[in-house]
Amino acid sequence: MKNLIAATALIFAVSAPVCAAENMTEGTPVVEPGPVSLGLGFHLGGVFSDYAGPSIGIRLDDAMWLDFLIGPTFGEITNVLVIEADFQIRIGDGFDTGSGPLDPYIGAGVLAQLIDIERIGLRIPAGMRYTLADVPVEFFVEGVPTVTFWRDIGFFIGGELGIRYRF
Repeated sequence: MKNLIAATALIFAVSAPVCAAENMTEGTPVVEPGPVSLGLGFHLGGVFSDYAGPSIGIRLDDAMWLDFLIGPTFGEITNVLVIEADFQIRIGDGFDTGSGPLDPYIGAGVLAQLIDIERIGLRIPAGMRYTLADVPVEFFVEGVPTVTFWRDIGFFIGGELGIRYRF
């Protein structure tokens, strides 16, 4: 388990500067996201989940992105470290709100819960992402049906809210 946590932290540490460097022009951040852009954000677990944590989103193009989250929960009964990794794709052309695009999306990913509760599962996030036109900030809300299959076989539906700054 320590190796998995260390490997995840290493991936985040290596990918953040590499992706950020691609969007730098003579030391000045580019406001418009480039072909590959990095965003740092914060996910807040929804009604059926009680974790919150930092996230990294990597935009592959206008319609596809990767989303990663590490969210700890430390409670009186259990301590859990949640790790999520998703591939997401925009559905259709989205909607122009005048102040920025509102994009529905769906995806597929994996979930790992570690420490006191150990299980691994598959996720299908579906939600809406709103990106401000003048500032590289996005907001999102999603529902996530999840099937766990290792150490605990089960099904649950989670939800998440989030905000991310893109650079």
